[in-house]
Amino acid sequence: MATIFLDASVLFKAAVTRFLLGAERVGEFRVAWSPAVVDEARRNLVALGREAALVAFEENLVWPREVELVQADPNVQTSLQRTDAKDRHVLAAAAAAAAEILVTLQQTGLRCDGSGGARRSHCDARGVLGRSR
Repeated sequence: MATIFLDASVLFKAAVTRFLLGAERVGEFRVAWSPAVVDEARRNLVALGREAALVAFEENLVWPREVELVQADPNVQTSLQRTDAKDRHVLAAAAAAAAEILVTLQQTGLRCDGSGGARRSHCDARGVLGRSR
């Protein structure tokens, strides 16, 4: 079963997260995220004063599932020089989860390869992440 890693930008959108968790529940794939990604999404929701969205976000974190929380490998994180420094933890954690797909809503910053960045709602992360397996 494929593993997908959710970036904070996806966790920030409760409906998108709930949809993906529902697909996981029926066996479409396995979902993973890291404590750092959770903290980033939570900080952004609090900073924007989105109280209702914060409640939905917290509910998604306890959705009935086997939680796949992964820590970023500092060595992989340091090696991702083409990725914005603030986003390196995301790719490193996706690598630690052996994720085949990184799901993000970012338009820039996360570079899954040397081509200039992820420009779609998801990108195939095997190229960058393959080195950590």
